[in-house]
Amino acid sequence: MAGLADMVTASQIAAAVDLMRFDRQITSFEFKPSLGIVAKRVAMLAEELEDMHEPLTKAVDDVMTVSILENFVSGGRPEWEGLSPVTLARRKKEGSGSMILVRSGALGEAASSRGIWSIGKTSATIRDLPQAVWYGKVHQAGQSGNQFAGGNWFKKYQTAARKQLGPGEDDEEVDKLAFKMFDQRLAKHGPAPAPSVEIPARPFVVFQDEDIDAIEVIFAEWIEEKVREAGFR
Repeated sequence: MAGLADMVTASQIAAAVDLMRFDRQITSFEFKPSLGIVAKRVAMLAEELEDMHEPLTKAVDDVMTVSILENFVSGGRPEWEGLSPVTLARRKKEGSGSMILVRSGALGEAASSRGIWSIGKTSATIRDLPQAVWYGKVHQAGQSGNQFAGGNWFKKYQTAARKQLGPGEDDEEVDKLAFKMFDQRLAKHGPAPAPSVEIPARPFVVFQDEDIDAIEVIFAEWIEEKVREAGFR
């Protein structure tokens, strides 16, 4: 039976070459034929493991693109907030269905493509979405609305005018005072900000727990292969 000095684990190898750490044990390898030769092989292995482009690419192709597309198919994981009645009515009129973030299919196709990923030696990131589906960034993070959206900008001034004139005043007089208040605001503060509608966040680029598990397996298998190629068994 091999002694303690004759054994090395994948996590020890990873620590020695300063690589990513797995929280679970992968496997064990015997030092054969000699410790001196093994040390040389570990150095060679370290060079191999510095470039993780291969497993990163596999993680993107086999896990993340599939997972992102599933978010569009299933309506979000966790489930996205439903469409507003106004949006549903417009969708029904134009015949584009009621699937959330799936109107033409362009966003789902772009977001689940390899082309949006930048894959290097140690990381895989999404730099940006294509300009044709720029609105995806708004849906991913959500957007806060303001009082000028949806024709609501005037209500603030109507409320203030009604409060000043009293509940029994004629609506026309209320509107006149409201416009006057708005003109005063315009003269003092300049044009009102552009209207923006509140849009709930519906993140489609997100790691599921099973994605993380699958990616860990990809890296574990890749490390095992490299270890075998380096002469460990």
